[in-house]
Amino acid sequence: MSGSIKDVDSDHYEAFATALTNLLHTSIAEHTYAEIIDGLPTADTWYAYHGIRHDIIEAHRELCPGALETARHFRADLQPKDLAFDPTILEAYGESPLGSRTFKLRLIELLAVACHDLAALLHQKYDEGFHKGAHAWTPPNVSEPRWQVAPPPPRPPTVFFHAAYDALDQYPRGVADMVGYWAESRVFGKVVLFDRGEDETGCHDVFIYPNGGRRLIFQPSEEQVDRLYTFLTTPASESKEIPSPLPLVPEKYARRVDPWDAFASLHIFRDRYERRRGPRPRGHLVALEDDPQGQDLLALIRERYA
Repeated sequence: MSGSIKDVDSDHYEAFATALTNLLHTSIAEHTYAEIIDGLPTADTWYAYHGIRHDIIEAHRELCPGALETARHFRADLQPKDLAFDPTILEAYGESPLGSRTFKLRLIELLAVACHDLAALLHQKYDEGFHKGAHAWTPPNVSEPRWQVAPPPPRPPTVFFHAAYDALDQYPRGVADMVGYWAESRVFGKVVLFDRGEDETGCHDVFIYPNGGRRLIFQPSEEQVDRLYTFLTTPASESKEIPSPLPLVPEKYARRVDPWDAFASLHIFRDRYERRRGPRPRGHLVALEDDPQGQDLLALIRERYA
């Protein structure tokens, strides 16, 4: 069962329509959807996400002719009223007072879902784009090391994926939802999550889940949320004068949360089916980008021994 955004009052509808228009006109959103239509990320996009060698993508330095134009036509034909949402989050958005903090967070929630769903739709519509089967490519003439006791994990069934979002058997649209998580991570600065609270239905804070390794989930500051809200809700005729705050990046001392804790006990997620509930991973290696104290120590060492 799903509901239409047109079912909310006119003020809430117009706020969403304006925000979606501004979001889809950002260069990062435009390029992201064009890559899905194309069927391959460009090499720069791929290596910003993954350190995995991929000769086909290595040679894909630019979008194929027609991909960007097709994405723009798709955007021009899109009607916000045609988008469907879970009635629960739609009702929560419609009941939130305009301009309130809850309204801002619920608006971001709807936009994250819309960003995700549009990517899934394009993946299904264009059936892997112009580069069918690219996800199955493997490096030629590479022998397995003698010490390897288990075969390497299978390659993801798409080249558009966020490393933590691979629970295909749990996703309503399977591979298409993998592409959706990838797209929102590109547009927003990684996958958009929320503090759902004890009853797991709320929207108390927004969080961002970076891609790769043992990256920590971070919480954008109130200033970041306000800048994003201002950009999204400014009339299209004026929005070009406001620099886009997307994709979001963590401030140095942003609140950070371990992904396992977030999902297992802190009620931080968007949908419960998005990841599997497994045992806590062994070890606790954290990327330097998520360790401000480590960054300060490294800077001190460099300064002292330069």
